[in-house]
Amino acid sequence: MTPEHSDPPFVQRHVETVASTSELIRQDAVAEATVNLQNLSGGNVTGAGPVMASYYLERRSGTGDQHERMDVQGASFVIGRSADMVQWVDTATGVSRAHVELSRNKSGYVIKDLGSVNGTILQGNILAPYKEYPLADGDTFTLAESVYTYRSVGEDIVQSVR
Repeated sequence: MTPEHSDPPFVQRHVETVASTSELIRQDAVAEATVNLQNLSGGNVTGAGPVMASYYLERRSGTGDQHERMDVQGASFVIGRSADMVQWVDTATGVSRAHVELSRNKSGYVIKDLGSVNGTILQGNILAPYKEYPLADGDTFTLAESVYTYRSVGEDIVQSVR
Protein backbone atom coordinates (compact mmCIF):
# COMPACT_ATOMS: atom_id res chain seq x y z
CA MET A 1 0.00 0.00 0.00
CA THR A 2 1.39 3.46 -0.88
CA PRO A 3 1.30 6.44 1.50
CA GLU A 4 -1.23 8.19 -0.80
CA HIS A 5 -3.64 5.31 -0.25
CA SER A 6 -3.27 5.11 3.51
CA ASP A 7 -6.30 4.60 5.66
CA PRO A 8 -8.30 7.91 5.44
CA PRO A 9 -10.52 7.13 8.45
CA PHE A 10 -7.47 7.48 10.75
CA VAL A 11 -8.66 10.85 12.05
CA GLN A 12 -12.18 9.55 12.38
CA ARG A 13 -11.00 6.56 14.43
CA HIS A 14 -8.94 8.90 16.58
CA VAL A 15 -12.03 11.00 17.30
CA GLU A 16 -14.01 7.86 18.14
CA THR A 17 -11.24 6.80 20.53
CA VAL A 18 -11.32 10.18 22.28
CA ALA A 19 -15.10 9.99 22.56
CA SER A 20 -14.96 6.53 24.10
CA THR A 21 -12.19 7.65 26.47
CA SER A 22 -14.26 10.61 27.65
CA GLU A 23 -17.09 8.18 28.31
CA LEU A 24 -14.75 6.17 30.53
CA ILE A 25 -13.68 9.29 32.39
CA ARG A 26 -17.30 10.25 33.02
CA GLN A 27 -18.05 6.80 34.38
CA ASP A 28 -14.98 6.85 36.68
CA ALA A 29 -15.90 10.31 38.05
CA VAL A 30 -18.47 8.73 40.37
CA ALA A 31 -15.75 6.90 42.30
CA GLU A 32 -15.52 7.68 45.99
CA ALA A 33 -13.14 10.35 47.25
CA THR A 34 -9.74 9.30 48.55
CA VAL A 35 -9.52 9.07 52.32
CA ASN A 36 -6.77 11.29 53.76
CA LEU A 37 -4.90 9.30 56.42
CA GLN A 38 -2.75 12.22 57.64
CA ASN A 39 -3.46 14.02 60.89
CA LEU A 40 -4.65 17.36 59.51
CA SER A 41 -5.08 19.15 62.82
CA GLY A 42 -1.42 18.94 63.83
CA GLY A 43 -2.41 19.37 67.47
CA ASN A 44 -4.19 17.61 70.29
CA VAL A 45 -7.70 18.42 69.14
CA THR A 46 -10.34 15.91 70.11
CA GLY A 47 -13.64 15.42 68.38
CA ALA A 48 -14.89 14.37 64.99
CA GLY A 49 -11.92 15.82 63.13
CA PRO A 50 -10.47 19.15 62.09
CA VAL A 51 -12.88 22.07 61.76
CA MET A 52 -12.75 23.52 58.29
CA ALA A 53 -13.56 27.17 57.72
CA SER A 54 -16.30 27.85 55.21
CA TYR A 55 -16.96 31.09 53.40
CA TYR A 56 -20.08 32.44 51.77
CA LEU A 57 -21.70 35.64 50.55
CA GLU A 58 -25.17 36.96 51.20
CA ARG A 59 -26.50 39.17 48.39
CA ARG A 60 -29.37 41.59 48.60
CA SER A 61 -30.61 43.63 45.69
CA GLY A 62 -30.72 47.41 45.81
CA THR A 63 -34.45 47.28 46.41
CA GLY A 64 -33.96 44.77 49.24
CA ASP A 65 -36.61 42.42 47.86
CA GLN A 66 -34.20 39.67 46.81
CA HIS A 67 -31.83 37.77 49.14
CA GLU A 68 -29.44 35.08 47.91
CA ARG A 69 -26.62 33.06 49.44
CA MET A 70 -23.63 31.63 47.58
CA ASP A 71 -20.75 29.49 48.86
CA VAL A 72 -17.30 30.84 48.10
CA GLN A 73 -14.85 28.03 47.36
CA GLY A 74 -11.55 27.59 45.58
CA ALA A 75 -8.62 29.87 44.94
CA SER A 76 -10.65 32.40 42.96
CA PHE A 77 -14.32 33.44 42.96
CA VAL A 78 -15.35 36.02 40.35
CA ILE A 79 -18.64 37.91 40.34
CA GLY A 80 -19.91 39.63 37.20
CA ARG A 81 -22.46 39.78 34.42
CA SER A 82 -20.86 37.31 31.95
CA ALA A 83 -21.78 33.68 32.71
CA ASP A 84 -18.78 32.29 30.80
CA MET A 85 -16.26 34.38 32.80
CA VAL A 86 -17.50 34.20 36.40
CA GLN A 87 -18.52 31.84 39.20
CA TRP A 88 -21.51 34.00 40.21
CA VAL A 89 -23.65 35.90 37.72
CA ASP A 90 -25.06 39.25 38.88
CA THR A 91 -27.34 40.79 36.26
CA ALA A 92 -27.98 44.04 38.15
CA THR A 93 -27.67 47.18 36.05
CA GLY A 94 -24.11 48.53 36.17
CA VAL A 95 -22.30 45.26 36.96
CA SER A 96 -19.33 44.62 34.64
CA ARG A 97 -18.76 41.33 32.78
CA ALA A 98 -16.06 40.35 35.32
CA HIS A 99 -16.55 42.91 38.10
CA VAL A 100 -14.81 41.69 41.24
CA GLU A 101 -12.66 38.73 42.35
CA LEU A 102 -12.35 37.11 45.75
CA SER A 103 -9.00 35.31 46.07
CA ARG A 104 -8.07 32.79 48.76
CA ASN A 105 -5.04 33.37 50.97
CA LYS A 106 -3.88 31.67 54.18
CA SER A 107 -6.21 33.70 56.41
CA GLY A 108 -9.37 33.75 54.28
CA TYR A 109 -10.24 35.80 51.22
CA VAL A 110 -9.23 39.15 49.78
CA ILE A 111 -11.29 41.22 47.35
CA LYS A 112 -10.08 42.92 44.18
CA ASP A 113 -11.99 45.12 41.74
CA LEU A 114 -11.21 43.91 38.20
CA GLY A 115 -11.24 47.36 36.60
CA SER A 116 -15.04 47.53 36.56
CA VAL A 117 -16.73 50.52 34.93
CA ASN A 118 -18.79 51.45 38.00
CA GLY A 119 -16.31 50.38 40.68
CA THR A 120 -16.69 48.42 43.90
CA ILE A 121 -17.35 49.86 47.35
CA LEU A 122 -16.05 47.99 50.41
CA GLN A 123 -17.25 49.19 53.82
CA GLY A 124 -18.12 52.60 52.28
CA ASN A 125 -14.75 53.05 50.52
CA ILE A 126 -14.16 52.84 46.76
CA LEU A 127 -11.62 50.13 45.89
CA ALA A 128 -8.62 50.95 43.73
CA PRO A 129 -8.73 48.67 40.67
CA TYR A 130 -6.60 45.52 40.87
CA LYS A 131 -5.53 46.16 44.49
CA GLU A 132 -6.29 43.41 47.03
CA TYR A 133 -8.15 44.23 50.25
CA PRO A 134 -8.57 41.69 53.08
CA LEU A 135 -12.10 40.62 53.95
CA ALA A 136 -13.33 40.02 57.51
CA ASP A 137 -16.54 38.34 58.61
CA GLY A 138 -19.42 40.77 58.22
CA ASP A 139 -17.72 43.09 55.68
CA THR A 140 -20.07 44.44 53.03
CA PHE A 141 -19.24 45.40 49.48
CA THR A 142 -21.40 46.93 46.78
CA LEU A 143 -21.46 46.27 43.04
CA ALA A 144 -23.82 48.72 41.34
CA GLU A 145 -27.24 47.88 42.87
CA SER A 146 -26.16 44.70 44.72
CA VAL A 147 -24.92 44.60 48.30
CA TYR A 148 -22.89 41.56 49.40
CA THR A 149 -22.00 40.54 52.95
CA TYR A 150 -18.94 38.31 53.39
CA ARG A 151 -19.29 35.54 55.96
CA SER A 152 -16.65 33.18 57.36
CA VAL A 153 -17.72 30.30 59.58
CA GLY A 154 -15.19 28.37 61.68
CA GLU A 155 -12.27 30.63 60.74
CA ASP A 156 -11.32 31.47 64.36
CA ILE A 157 -11.27 27.79 65.30
CA VAL A 158 -9.04 26.90 62.36
CA GLN A 159 -6.67 29.77 63.14
CA SER A 160 -6.29 28.64 66.79
CA VAL A 161 -5.59 25.01 65.81
CA ARG A 162 -2.64 25.98 63.61
